[in-house]
Parts: sequence; C-alpha cells; structure tokens
Amino acid sequence: MQFSEQRAVLSRTGVVLSLVAAVVLVGITRPIWFWALPALLTGILPALTCATLLLLPGLALIRLLWPAPLPLDQRLPLAVSLSCIVPPLLLLLSDQIGLRWNSLLAWLLLLICALLAFWPRPRPAQSASATNPLMLLALVLITIASLASRLYATRNLVIGAFGDSVHHTILAQLLVEHGGLFRSWEPYAPLSTLTYHYGFQSLAAWQTWLTGMPTRLSLVLVGQVQSALAAPLLYLLTLRLTGSRPAALWAALLVGVVAVMPSFYASWGRYTQLGGQTVLIGLCVVWMQLLDTASEPLPAWPTIARYGGMAALTTAGMILTHYRVTVFAACFVVVYAVYVLATRIRSRQSLARLVATGLAFGLFGLALTLPWLLRLREGRLLRIGTHFVSKNIGTEDVSNITASLITMIAPWHLSLLAIAGLGLLIWRRQWRGLLLPCWAALIGLAANPFLIGLNGTGLITNFAVLIASYLLLVPLAGVTLAEIGGLLRRLPWGTSLGPAVGVALATWGLSWQPYSIDYGNEIFRPDDLAAMTWIKQETPADARFFVNSFTAYGNTLYAGSDGGWLLTFFTGRSTNLPPLTYGSEASPIPDYLLHVNAENAVILAHPINTAEAVAALKAAGFSYLYNGPAASPPTEYLDPAKMNASPFYEQVYHRDGVTIWKVR
Repeated sequence: MQFSEQRAVLSRTGVVLSLVAAVVLVGITRPIWFWALPALLTGILPALTCATLLLLPGLALIRLLWPAPLPLDQRLPLAVSLSCIVPPLLLLLSDQIGLRWNSLLAWLLLLICALLAFWPRPRPAQSASATNPLMLLALVLITIASLASRLYATRNLVIGAFGDSVHHTILAQLLVEHGGLFRSWEPYAPLSTLTYHYGFQSLAAWQTWLTGMPTRLSLVLVGQVQSALAAPLLYLLTLRLTGSRPAALWAALLVGVVAVMPSFYASWGRYTQLGGQTVLIGLCVVWMQLLDTASEPLPAWPTIARYGGMAALTTAGMILTHYRVTVFAACFVVVYAVYVLATRIRSRQSLARLVATGLAFGLFGLALTLPWLLRLREGRLLRIGTHFVSKNIGTEDVSNITASLITMIAPWHLSLLAIAGLGLLIWRRQWRGLLLPCWAALIGLAANPFLIGLNGTGLITNFAVLIASYLLLVPLAGVTLAEIGGLLRRLPWGTSLGPAVGVALATWGLSWQPYSIDYGNEIFRPDDLAAMTWIKQETPADARFFVNSFTAYGNTLYAGSDGGWLLTFFTGRSTNLPPLTYGSEASPIPDYLLHVNAENAVILAHPINTAEAVAALKAAGFSYLYNGPAASPPTEYLDPAKMNASPFYEQVYHRDGVTIWKVR
C-alpha cells in the first residue's frame, strides 16, 4: 500500500474515532440534554434575556471605545466581561441623580445598547483578522456544553447554596425593591448602610426586572451562566497571553467541562467572587491593550483616550463587583506594566508616557467610584480592614488549607499539565505567557504579606486565592495540550485524533461535573419553602422564631445551618439570625452586632430541653422554634427528639423534615 493510501486510511480512522467519541459523549450526557431541551423551551425568555444582558452592553462599549479590529472569537468573550460592569456603574450613577430603575428602563437600556452595537457604521470598518470558523464553532459548542452542565447541576435549587447566598439574595432583592442602591435593609434586617460590593447582585436584579423571575432564582441563573462563560473568557485570556488559538481552545475545554473550578463555586454560593473574576479577565485584556498602545513609538492620543476610558470603566466596575478580586486585578496590571517596561520601553519619553497613562486612567477609574468609596465610611468595613492591617490576625488561614482541598481544586492531572506548560513557555522564552506565574506569585504575596515582613494577612484569604487558581492552571495546561496536539498533527492520522481526544476529555468531564455540586451545602430546600407558606398563614406577624445557629469567622459572628436562616426573608417574621452583613454594616440599634451575638450565646449556653433555655427564649421574646431538613454543619442545636419529649414545647408543624415548635 502506498503512503498516500495509508494516510487516507488512517485519516478515515481518525474521523471514525472522533465520531465514536461523539456518540459516547451524547450517550453519557443524555440525561442533561433530556432536561435541557424542555427547560429551554419553557424558559426561553429568561435564557434569551440573560444572553442579551451579558452581551449587548459589552458590545456597545466595544463599539464606542475599542478602535482596533477585534476578531469575533475575542469580541464576544470581551463583551461578556464588559457587560458585567454596566449595571453596577449605572446603579451608582442613578443613585447620584435620584433615578430609580424598573422593568421598562431595564429593557430600554438593552435597546439602546443594541442600537449602539449594531447601528450601521458611516464608513466601512477596518476589517478584523479572520477567525477560523471551525475554531469558533468549537468554542461555541464547548460553551453550550458547559452551560448545560452548570444549569443541570443546580436545577433543583430554590435559592443559592451555603451561607453567602443568604445576604447575596437579600441584597439583590433590596436592589429590585428600591430600584437601585439603598441603605436600609428593612424589612429583612435592622441594618442602615450598604457597603458590601454589589456588582454581581446588580446583574441578578437586572435579570429580575427583565423577566419577572424571583430574585433568588435570578441569582442562581446569572451565577451559573457566568460559571459557564469562564470557557470563552479563559479562551480570551490564554489567547492574549500566549498568542496560541489551540492553547486557548484547550483552556476553554478544560475550564468548561473538565476542571472542578469554577463549577464547584455553586456548592459554596461563591458567586460574587466568580462575578469579580468574570470582570477581571476583561480588565486584564483592556489594560494590556492600553499599555501596549501607550508604549508604541508614535501612539495616537485619541486611541489612547478611548482605551483609557474603557480601562477606567473596567477598573471602576471591578471595585464595585468584588474588593478582593480588585487586588487580583491590580496585581496583574503591575506585572504587565513591568513586562512592558522591560520589553518595549527604550526612552525616557516612552517611560513618562506609559507611567502617565497608567496613573491617569487608574485614578480616573477610582474617581468614578468616589461616591461609593465615600459610602464605605458609613459601615464597619474600613475599621475591619484597619484591624487586619494593624495585626496579622489571618496568619492561621494558611493552616486551614487542607491537602484534600488542594487536591480537589488542583488535581494531579491538571497540575502536571500546568507544570509542563510552564516548562514549555520557559523553553520557548515566551515571556508574555510567563506573566501568568508571576501574576500568581504577586497575588500570593498580597494574601500573605507577612512573608516579606508586612502586615495585612487575612484581608485576602488563601482560600479565595486557591479557588481562583484555575486562572493560572488552565491556560498553562492548555499550552501543554496544544503542544501535544501539534506533535500529533505530524502523524498521518493526527489531524483527526486531536478532536477525538478533545471529545473524549469532554465525555469524561461531563460524566461527573454536572453531578459534582455538594447538596450538603443546600441550607434552604423546597420543603422549607412549603413551611414558609404555612408560617405566613398560621402564625402572628409579630411572632419571633429561634432558628439553628453556630459561631463562625473565628467566633465573631453567628451563622445558620438550615433554612431557618432565611425565615425573615420569606415570611417577614423576626429571628435570632440576620444576614452575615450584620458584621460589616451599621445598624440603628446601638451595638447591634454585640446584641445578636449575646442573644444567641445566652440561649446556646443551655441544652434546648432545659428550663434555663426556655427562660432565655422567653426573655428574648421567642415564641416559636424552627428546624429545617438541612444540617450544615451536621451538629445542630435544635434536637427534635429532645424537644418532642420535652414539656416545654408543643410541635405545631412537622412535614418533610421541617419541624416547628411553639414555646409553651
């Protein structure tokens, strides 16, 4: 047989392997698609509005402020990131002029963005470099598969998981009710300031205005969509730093359907950090473009001004979306600025222009958030930050990072691929790609300043850094897989084998990723929702409920372990547990934080079936007790067996794991 005939046979074999892998993929993911297709038909409006919300504002900004050609495979991911800064910035602006948002205005915004994005240009635009259609199609398919997997994982949630979702949901609901920023957390908590970052919650509020969805569901939907969109965003970041589309596509595949992070964020309700990292990638790309343009020998100042305006907007949006991730962003800008200084600056004039550009637009971004920064004085966040800076009270955070957590976040196969990718970048002297480990190292120092003799450890937790490590590992792993793919393509059958390997990886990832959410962290469950309806109908409006609580954050705050934590949100009845923001916001009640802590401590000091516990409950005005089906952590204060056997309590509700007692 001639070599050409052998090549044809082997090529056909590769095609067959790809088709077989695709068939296996469809078979394994059949439950997902059986759920996704009917869900899409019934929820087409929320799906379409979420897509437009996360695309149109960013496309409009690119049209206005990005003069250079931008291929579609970069334009769309960048638009996703930029779209996420528009709602928080508009809410801050509207708060200054007294404008309140509603459904009509939310739709009007999207209409204006669509007109800005797609209005015919007065003259032909400079053509962007062509995007490989197959590459773009593969990226779209990866994103769709990732989205189906993410939404399938949370299909049964009635509210976000874990404790953070409590104050995230309440904050988003208050944005909807007030039509924008607020100060009073009533009727959900006696708090009188808002200093918590609100960028992600503003997207959930917008989704509610656009569709009428309950805010609690909008929060989960937007969070899971952002999780899936990590695939095109990591594609964009990898492409911009390595210049390799194959590496970028492999990175998208890994983060979309193979890696644990950020898919597992849903188990923790860690959506605000995810929202921050969604903005982060766009910020990195914009600042790279700005600094590259400013370092050119003869830059056009109007072009610098447009990129600078976009950099200022992304900086401001980043601050409003997540404080800690803002530090991640600052670390990247510093690392990239040093890279530009080392590789492109050859004169004092160029140096002065680069420094002036960076400082000017960085300060402009800060100035845009000045009304918000002034708000921070009203709450306790600045005092908490000062306390962390004055003392390294967070050094114990290092020892809280367990080996099992590291193994879950950075499994051996992903770590080995990333290490190999790092080696390849060093061997090729691809300094731009090597900014990734430099960036990670600087973030590590920012989280652990005690390593270089500085205070402030604990302001940025090592946990927050570790769960963001996919931003480093996935691009480096993509470099390795792209190199392997390049070697395979030299073989007669390698052209088809590469896609087959990709489909096989997707098959493996989709066989477990949609089921990886830890439902043990689902503190509020559908059975709780039914109980809330009963409470509203059968108990007095002024009734107080005692719910399960435990100490958290170094015994400084009390948190909830089941659905009772959201009882006030759903029923309006008072409980012993406000949202965790009672630790950072001010209250009209003097020493409210101490009051909440003392009230819980006095009751928890006695077993629930003792006369002392009953006396403490009555003294605090509690007439009912609530125990939900969840238990996170599993050891809860309210013990149904002891309480049912006690003469102090009367069981008035017991259904599907929810029990409610009345104090006799």
